[in-house]
Amino acid sequence: MGTSARPYPFEVVQGRIYRAPNEAVAGQGMLDLLHVQVGQWVRLTVQGVPLDVHIVGRTLEPENGGQVLSYGTDAFEAAGGSTPVESYGLVLRAGANPAAVRAHLLAASGGQFDVEQVPNPGAGLGVVRWVIVGLIAVLALIGLTNLMTATAVGLREHLRDIAVLKAMGLTPRQVIATLVTGTSLLALIAVTLGTGAGLAVADRLINLEGRTSGIGAGLASPPSVSAIAATVAVALAGAGATAFLLARKTAYLDVAAVLREPVDLRPGGQEPPEVTGRAGRLPLLGARR
Repeated sequence: MGTSARPYPFEVVQGRIYRAPNEAVAGQGMLDLLHVQVGQWVRLTVQGVPLDVHIVGRTLEPENGGQVLSYGTDAFEAAGGSTPVESYGLVLRAGANPAAVRAHLLAASGGQFDVEQVPNPGAGLGVVRWVIVGLIAVLALIGLTNLMTATAVGLREHLRDIAVLKAMGLTPRQVIATLVTGTSLLALIAVTLGTGAGLAVADRLINLEGRTSGIGAGLASPPSVSAIAATVAVALAGAGATAFLLARKTAYLDVAAVLREPVDLRPGGQEPPEVTGRAGRLPLLGARR
């Protein structure tokens, strides 16, 4: 692929590109097949010609399960072999039109070339992207529902505490600010831990899939800082908005009514049972406070 002086621009994820006739790069599948690592020498026989090459890098190679060894054409010629060039691989500049380049090459060769455009492997992932977006939306809806339920239960359990805060002189806005701040701090802790764990697990799973398929590790690329910051901001905004909507209703409750309301400690909220004694029907003590 190319020459040692002008090698093909492989995506090298470990080591470096070859720069001498006795150097080569390999895919993870080839390294596993030969039981070698980057930095070792291997001897191959190509069309009956022995070829000793130093593997100086590992590339992301999807062809043939990663069982590909790539070196310059001068490496085979230096070993005494001679192979006619059967095909050329062109890397287009950014912004070039593949159809226009193909038409130009056909016209320049007088129709002697067979020019084919290599399909982009990522072009067929359009449907998968929409599926992933749908799954993210469903998970976000489930998370928002759980957040609203947990916040509502928490506010209900601290209803008397809210009434005490109001009795101490806090205005409804101050009560709302207190509740929203508490919920936002818990959401911040959860988002921080979840984001860190998600990034660590995602990289490991993608690299594991790459090793299993023969392409090798190095496929995973972490999201940008701006994407992570936007995700965290959206999660915190959702938690804060949910807490605000629920706290707004709670902050305007009647303090006296809340403090006077009896609280049933037994599950189900039924009336306390009564027992009949010699003095008549007596309520069971301890059922209410």
